[in-house]
Amino acid sequence: MTQERRQQPAAAEQGIDPAILRGMTQRRISRRQLGTGVGALGLGAFLAACGVKGASATGGATPAAGSAGSSSWWSKQKLTKTVNFANWPYYIDVLKGKHPSLEQFTKQTGIQVTYTEPIVDNLPFYAKIRPSLQAKQYTGFDIIVMTNNSPPLGYLIDLGWLTPLDQSAMTNFYKYAGPLVKNPAWDRGNKYTMAWQSGWTAIGYNSSVITNPGTSVDILFDKKYAGKVGMMNDPQELGSLGLLAIGVDPATSTESDWAKAAKKLQQQKSDGIVRAYYDQSYIDRLKNGDTLVTQAWSGDIFQADLNSKYRDLKLVIPNEGGMFWTDNMCIPLYA
Repeated sequence: MTQERRQQPAAAEQGIDPAILRGMTQRRISRRQLGTGVGALGLGAFLAACGVKGASATGGATPAAGSAGSSSWWSKQKLTKTVNFANWPYYIDVLKGKHPSLEQFTKQTGIQVTYTEPIVDNLPFYAKIRPSLQAKQYTGFDIIVMTNNSPPLGYLIDLGWLTPLDQSAMTNFYKYAGPLVKNPAWDRGNKYTMAWQSGWTAIGYNSSVITNPGTSVDILFDKKYAGKVGMMNDPQELGSLGLLAIGVDPATSTESDWAKAAKKLQQQKSDGIVRAYYDQSYIDRLKNGDTLVTQAWSGDIFQADLNSKYRDLKLVIPNEGGMFWTDNMCIPLYA
């Protein structure tokens, strides 16, 4: 699913950053939910078993009457006929260089959408808009998309930098949205967010070369693919995969488990198996053949498979489990 993530400095592709290793050996309360094996539990149970209970987002007090996000405030807002939408790359329908869904939206509403893809990682994008929010200025974006388990979404909520949503305008959301994204742990009552898309962190591979990938995370540790394995540079994604590799459910992991997972991943690196640790640029490496198998977001592989040039790219959710996550639309203050 997700998209393209930030372009990292070349140094980030050389090894596991010490900060990542520190993060991997500390117990963290995750807002990303873990499923523990589709095959063993069945899809329904897999979804129901998404078990990491994140800290509830308090979001502060209900907006005072007349303040941004209050009912009276929303009732006074006027349609501008334009909206600047910031999203992740590879995250919307594309046909001949255009976005049919946005064109249909404009046709139905008369609202012009400026759609850009500046979010390649939650933290760098947050760092980009934070100065404007601190200065009480418009960020340049009216809608942004942030991941549920990322610290930046929590920062934006806790610092009061998101505009509370107009609940009266969310009738379709409450009618059609699934239980996993209604009243979520990261935003009780969907006060600030609505799901853009959910997906899995799983394993992507080139089926024209790897004809029998199996169904285990072990493929990412197979010396047969040394130098052709891609891993993510996000400490939670990387660490969770390490936990699965040692047979530990991230939802119930301990500090010592994280230390063992770090050791497992360090050995993977020492054995020369990992080509690099990527942001979302991992999908480009898989496409151009730099890697043959990699940690992957489900949406990226789905989008790639729509292009006949990349039909050989496939996704497998390993028996050990896959990480389930949600990217959320929200409105930064001063939009």
